[in-house]
Amino acid sequence: MVRAAPGELLDPERASRLAEARTADGRTGAQLDHDILGAIAWREDLYVSGPPLAEVESRFAVNDFYHVEIFVSLAGKRDALVEERAAREAGFEGAGVIGNFMRSLIQYHNDTLLVSIR
Repeated sequence: MVRAAPGELLDPERASRLAEARTADGRTGAQLDHDILGAIAWREDLYVSGPPLAEVESRFAVNDFYHVEIFVSLAGKRDALVEERAAREAGFEGAGVIGNFMRSLIQYHNDTLLVSIR
């Protein structure tokens, strides 16, 4: 299992230098990352989309019920899955159309409903 692509856990300046560096065959670090990610079958990412953290924290303070979605993409489909999460903005007609396309990108997905414990 690959938990992070090379360079993702580094400070931004070092990650930028790695992305622009060249391999012996002339690929940039970013191209090498892309090639590696397309060849692996399992990668664990944390991708969070939503309002600013301060707003999330203020809502957590007054709400006790949460919905968490977990998607596992097929090998080589991660980027398309991340793009799909903004599908309505990209012009998809509705959830039914999005769902069919999304199923072509994922191995599986879980919806988890949570309550807070205080």
